[in-house]
Amino acid sequence: MACRIYAERYEDRTREILDLAVSEALNIRDSAIRDEVYDELDMSMRIIQEHWL
Repeated sequence: MACRIYAERYEDRTREILDLAVSEALNIRDSAIRDEVYDELDMSMRIIQEHWL
């Protein structure tokens, strides 16, 4: 979702979404699920950096 919003040039909103996602991921107690969420967030941030920055 963050990548789609960034593609539409809503950079501030994208940062808010990623910040919220990271904050919520910190609350996940199951380490396997938390690691999976972090991996997906990392991939989203890399896509944004490589393709739109």
